[in-house]
Amino acid sequence: EGSSATVSCPTNYSIAQVNFVSFGTPSGTCGSYQLGQCNSVHSHSVVSGLCLGQQSCSVLASNENFLGDPCGGTGKWLYLQVTCFP
Repeated sequence: EGSSATVSCPTNYSIAQVNFVSFGTPSGTCGSYQLGQCNSVHSHSVVSGLCLGQQSCSVLASNENFLGDPCGGTGKWLYLQVTCFP
């Protein structure tokens, strides 16, 4: 919470798909992320709106950016995974 998650595609590629995104308490590693007990229902729409079609994208992990606090009093993280296409 309070920092940004950044994803980048190689030169001449852009973000074509958001494979996983969670602002809350996700777990796992790239390729095997899982939702936690806390997850903003706005995660996918916020990240898709900011990142699709871009070569690189930074998203601030904040309650304001994700339209509210999905779990008050709990530290939150932003995990995201995308697919790039030419």
